[in-house]
Amino acid sequence: MLEHFSYGSLFMISFLSSTLVPLASEAFVLAFIKLDFNPYIVLFIATFANTLGSLSTYFRIIIQSSFYIFSPFGDARK
Repeated sequence: MLEHFSYGSLFMISFLSSTLVPLASEAFVLAFIKLDFNPYIVLFIATFANTLGSLSTYFRIIIQSSFYIFSPFGDARK
């Protein structure tokens, strides 16, 4: 049970570090590997979470900018 919670915390740390929160997920990856977690699972989870975090930030910016481009009231940022 604790092992799954730890992998979940690694996922959250990696996800948040690839968004606007300044964290060093690489240090957590090395710490998890040093604590005898499966290195393949650790690397997969960290890579997957970083990719999802980057994509969520990217799509959030696209959605916000497309709202201003297609707004019937013009550029609301003025």
